[in-house]
Amino acid sequence: MKRIEGCNCGEGLSRRKLLKAGLSAAAVAIGQSAESFAESQSQRKAQSKQTLRRAGARAIDIHAHYYSKTYLDTIAEDGKRFNAAYRMTDQGFYITTPAGNLGPLPVKMIDLEQRIAEMDETGIAIQAVSLTTPMNYWGDADISLKLARVWNDSASAAHLAYPNRLVAFLSLPMLFPDRAIDELNRAS
Repeated sequence: MKRIEGCNCGEGLSRRKLLKAGLSAAAVAIGQSAESFAESQSQRKAQSKQTLRRAGARAIDIHAHYYSKTYLDTIAEDGKRFNAAYRMTDQGFYITTPAGNLGPLPVKMIDLEQRIAEMDETGIAIQAVSLTTPMNYWGDADISLKLARVWNDSASAAHLAYPNRLVAFLSLPMLFPDRAIDELNRAS
């Protein structure tokens, strides 16, 4: 948000507060309380989901991140020379690379059985999984290519394990175009 000198507008205004204010304004405009408006919207949404399920519509999640254990192990082993690490705790897992630190991340991002169970629970028929931060853009050409290969092989294995539930986007070492082309040819 752009700040105007001497103005406190927007200070302390989160996205959640802004959306809540908008919902309240919409409710007042149609003569309902914010609570009853939210409840009626929730009921409409549930009815729409039921209608879609009865019609045989299938939800496809195209923004689902996945880390394979072999990808994380590669970060832990081959990333040492870049001060990269991966570790598992009771709270989840952590990744440290020169591109940044993440965690705790939920184990369901690694465990395919947990992923499929959550998909079933939430009505997702298919997920298109992709790699997310730190990807493979924080090391040299060798580790970037190795991480891309490990990810692509792991994502392919996930698809083969659940061919009707998971598809995957390729990861390429784009900072090294010759290696990116080689990996595209190999993994396609």
